[in-house]
Amino acid sequence: MRISFNSFRARIAGFLLLLAMATPTQAADFSDRGVYLGVTGVYSASLFQEEVLSYGGLPANVANVSDSAGVSARLGYRAMSWIALEIQYEWLDTVNFSNAAQGKFAEYNPQTVTANVKLFLPSGALQPYLLAGAGIGFWELDTLALGSGLGAVPGKHSSGKGFTGRAGLGLNFHLSDHLALNAEAVAVLNTTTLDPTETQLDQTLGNLYYFSFGAGLSYRF
Repeated sequence: MRISFNSFRARIAGFLLLLAMATPTQAADFSDRGVYLGVTGVYSASLFQEEVLSYGGLPANVANVSDSAGVSARLGYRAMSWIALEIQYEWLDTVNFSNAAQGKFAEYNPQTVTANVKLFLPSGALQPYLLAGAGIGFWELDTLALGSGLGAVPGKHSSGKGFTGRAGLGLNFHLSDHLALNAEAVAVLNTTTLDPTETQLDQTLGNLYYFSFGAGLSYRF
């Protein structure tokens, strides 16, 4: 699934407008100490365009990697007003690889699980934070069948896993002492390397990094 960046940008603008207009209805405890759950819709922009090198002998500058959308869920514990620890799972819909000659030639599906640390500025209802995490990334790649007859290139499925890190910043806006809106921008660094002998790509593909932009809700128990 490919989502228009302009459409996603409009949704983010609406979310930020909601942040600006919303105000807590009563005095509340915004320290957020305790266990919390969060769900976030995400939009990913790939940073490995140049890594999708020639397929079938084509130069890299005609290759294209689509953006994607997905969802993220997290379970965390805020030990103090300024620090929280959490486990985060992120799933992305299909990222399409294509070029000018064959069109779409592969579909890439990444997932990540990371343990994160968040450092907050406990500044009332509006709280910015820094995030860093490390964990594991899982991927599946389907190269599509091309051509027909004796010269046909058969499709192939492969999968694997590798170390993943994430780093970025975010913002929590508290609607009450339990419920908060959040927005986040994170770089995801995936060390996965796609072996050409397993994928039928004609070169090794690595450095599968992407930006993840998200907006959602969290609930503190």
